[in-house]
Amino acid sequence: MKIKSKLVTLFLTMGVVPALAVASLAWFATAKIQDSAGVRFESVSRALLDKIDRNLFERYGDVQAFGVNTIVFDKANWYKPGGPISDTQNQYAALYGIYDITLFVDTEGKVISVNTKDPAGNPVDTSSIYSMNFADSAWFRDAMAGRFLATKDLTGTVVEDVYADPLVQKLYKNNGLTVGFSAPVKDAQGKTIGVWKNFARFSLIEDMVMAEYNSLKTEHMASAEMTLLDSKGRVIVDCDPSQHDGKLVRDTDNVILKLNLADSGVTAAKLAMDGEAGFNRSLHARKNIWQTCGYAHSQGALGYAGLNWSLLVRVPESETAAVVTQIREQVAGVVGVCTLGVGIAAWFVARSLVKPINLLRDRVSDIAQGEGDLTQRLELNSSDELGELSQGFNMFVDKLQGTIKDVATTAQQVAAASTQIAASAEEMAAGLQQQEGQTTQVAAAIEEMNASVQEVAQKGQDAAGAAKASQDDAITGGQVVTQTVDEMRGISDEVERSAQAVASLGKKSEQIGQIIEVINDIAEQTNLLALNAAIEAARAGEHGRGFAVVADEVRKLAERTTKATEEVATSIKEIQADTGTAVKQMEAGSARVHKGVELANSAGNALGRITQSSQGLTGMVQSIAAAAEQQSSTSQQIAKNIAQINAVTRESADGASQAAKAAALLSEQSERLQSLVRTFKV
Repeated sequence: MKIKSKLVTLFLTMGVVPALAVASLAWFATAKIQDSAGVRFESVSRALLDKIDRNLFERYGDVQAFGVNTIVFDKANWYKPGGPISDTQNQYAALYGIYDITLFVDTEGKVISVNTKDPAGNPVDTSSIYSMNFADSAWFRDAMAGRFLATKDLTGTVVEDVYADPLVQKLYKNNGLTVGFSAPVKDAQGKTIGVWKNFARFSLIEDMVMAEYNSLKTEHMASAEMTLLDSKGRVIVDCDPSQHDGKLVRDTDNVILKLNLADSGVTAAKLAMDGEAGFNRSLHARKNIWQTCGYAHSQGALGYAGLNWSLLVRVPESETAAVVTQIREQVAGVVGVCTLGVGIAAWFVARSLVKPINLLRDRVSDIAQGEGDLTQRLELNSSDELGELSQGFNMFVDKLQGTIKDVATTAQQVAAASTQIAASAEEMAAGLQQQEGQTTQVAAAIEEMNASVQEVAQKGQDAAGAAKASQDDAITGGQVVTQTVDEMRGISDEVERSAQAVASLGKKSEQIGQIIEVINDIAEQTNLLALNAAIEAARAGEHGRGFAVVADEVRKLAERTTKATEEVATSIKEIQADTGTAVKQMEAGSARVHKGVELANSAGNALGRITQSSQGLTGMVQSIAAAAEQQSSTSQQIAKNIAQINAVTRESADGASQAAKAAALLSEQSERLQSLVRTFKV
């Protein structure tokens, strides 16, 4: 995997893993929220029951307060329809707005007064009530007997659980659902003089339930269902607006005061009837949907004991989970956006980091495997480690470029010098071959002269003719010797020049060796730098693997450079060895040539004397024998000298051939060095 992919993966991991962790926490948190919906509905049940009990507590006190109005104590106002008491009752109905009937009866159950207007101030025909007697009514008997809904803190009122009142049905033409509040009326001496009853509209309870439903509806729980049960478990409020066009409908024929949820097996209803509060999941039998149900049982309020009502708040799980689903969708969206953002940021960051590394890799690969272009540089203006690496690479290439230039120049000089040496060696070899031919001729001439001298010695009688012939031969021999001396001197000069050229070649080879040592030192330092870079990259871990690749490429390049310099150094050493041998051989050849020149000079002098002797041979016939013997001895010596000259000439020719071979080898090594140098573009 490349560094860029690793960096992107790393950044994604660093960005996405925390986001996923947060998403997981949010997921579990939303699960808690979903559970908290049940807690919320339980709380709604508790709060609404408390609100109802507080309201009924006020109604509990209203009936007692109405009965202490002084106007009721004046019996002159009794039994008068539309009288002062009735007017007061109308005012109470209008003021509170919840009492359909306010009734005042005496201790025998006979009607003293009743309101004649409804809470809205509209007339209500209650005249027929005056003919009724309520002595047998349960509320009347309880009030007269003091059987109140009481606690240690509150007493004095009889409270009737919700029921359908016939009077209310008759007067108001509705279902007559009523909660009755009755209290004895006592005079100033505390004597009971009658009973006051308020017929409270049950709609005051329904309105509170509907208000709570509307609150849930604003929280996107329009399918919420709120069911109020009486002390027996019967439904007294069935608030399910989603099933009735958003309205609260009283189905008194089938539901209200008819349907008992506890008896129907509704678990929450049973638990609430047992006085418990909590929440659960339940399957609605009629709707066939799962609901989250919060339930509670009335606890009373402010000293008011309550009517043991129970409340169920049931909401489909599809709605209770709506908030959870929304949160989860939002979290998923945020995680997705974060992942995308981190991915894009990671791509750009990785690209900015890897770009200079790739550039360095391409440059190193081009030098190591491509055209070896040493003119290219890294243009990275940054103060971080990548910038320092780029500067170090540029410095290395600068130094390597200068070194290769020096090697190229020296290689060209070596090639030129080796070519010159080869040419000189070839010329010297040709001259030595020619000299060898001439010395052979001289040797032959000396042999002929020796034969002539012997013949002169044997045939003294032919001394004059032989002397003349000897004189001619001596003259010829002198000329040959003179030519030989001249050639030997030329050979000596050529050998000296060749020796100087070879010596110069040796010095050039030493310079090349020094340059190669510099290259080798640079390569070794580069190798050390590559090793250090690899160590630093290893310390950097995953972030340093790209640098490790670059360091490895630099190390390989240094190893190749070291190997090449070792090969060149070996070749230079071979050239230096061959050059030293050639110099020594040429020096030996030069010495032998000098010796040959001396011998040739001696031969020339001898031939001069022979010539002089031949010129005076006519007058010196008597000494021919002695002279002939001396000439014969001299001729033999000359023959030996000529043989030595011939041997020296052969050795010089061999040395020249070896010098030519060494020069050719040096030329080949120079071409190889130039070939290695040409792999770099400087």
